[in-house]
Amino acid sequence: MTVPHAAEAAIRVWAALDPDVGRAQRRVDDERRASVRWVVSGIVDDPVVVERLAVLGLSVLVGFQQTCAPPVPEVLAGLLDDVESVVRAHSR
Repeated sequence: MTVPHAAEAAIRVWAALDPDVGRAQRRVDDERRASVRWVVSGIVDDPVVVERLAVLGLSVLVGFQQTCAPPVPEVLAGLLDDVESVVRAHSR
C-alpha cells in the first residue's frame, strides 16, 4: 500500500526502454510474485491455482499503478480486498 506508486509506474516505462532496467524490474516482479505465491500457498492447496492467483495479485498492483493517476490508496485497498476474496474462495 505504501510503495511510491507513481515512481514505480515511471520505472516500468524506463524498464521498457532500457534492457538493464528491464532485467532489474523483472527480478523485482519475480520476488513479489514469489511473496504472493508463498502467502497464497498457505491458504490454497492446488499449485496451479496458487500460481494463477500470484499472477493475479501482482497484476492488480501493476495495473493499479499504470492506470490510476494519481494513485488513490482507497482504490488499491478495495482491489486488494477483492483479490483476497478470490483467494479465500479457493481456500481449503
